[in-house]
Amino acid sequence: MLTTTELPVKYLASSYILDMADLSDGSATALINIAPGEYVQQNMISRNAGLEPGKRAVTIAVNGVTSVGNSVRQGNLVDIVVSYSDPSGRLITELLLQQVEVLAVDTLLPAQGGTGGQTYLPAGVDGEVKLAPTTLVTLELGPEDALKVTHASNFANELRLLIRRLDEVGTAPINPVEFIGGRSNNNVLLPPDYETLPAPAPPASRP
Repeated sequence: MLTTTELPVKYLASSYILDMADLSDGSATALINIAPGEYVQQNMISRNAGLEPGKRAVTIAVNGVTSVGNSVRQGNLVDIVVSYSDPSGRLITELLLQQVEVLAVDTLLPAQGGTGGQTYLPAGVDGEVKLAPTTLVTLELGPEDALKVTHASNFANELRLLIRRLDEVGTAPINPVEFIGGRSNNNVLLPPDYETLPAPAPPASRP
């Protein structure tokens, strides 16, 4: 049973829990056996990371572009879009998950000793330069979806968050897209009605 008591301000440690509501909302779990009469402190309990039963917390790194201009906030609902290359080399973008709750957002320090603004990662083996992550976003997911996001975060070309209205219900599935308006051939964008033409005949030899 929890009870409250009054203490002089000079004896209040910063680790003491001062509001009974912090322990009575059903999300707190004791990490140790707390003896009767002992003051409850922050390091004695866990709030289960704010998770609903059966959910997992997964953190991904995003930048200003992939987080809607760094405007993703705790409590937002987001859709997750993934872009990747399939085994045949096709470049595909598709909706990975919808209506995912954001549990927390943490801003990273500027990368590479920068004093602010957007920084870039070193060019990879393909020479591509990417924006450095500026934000860590923690998402609430079921176990299977947590694996999907982890796999995509590790191996896809990009994960992007789309902020959605809080009162919007789930939308119908959306088909993946490839090259918009065409198809690829050796990474060259071609019109939909493109056909490979035979090589021109060599000029006739003169007598």
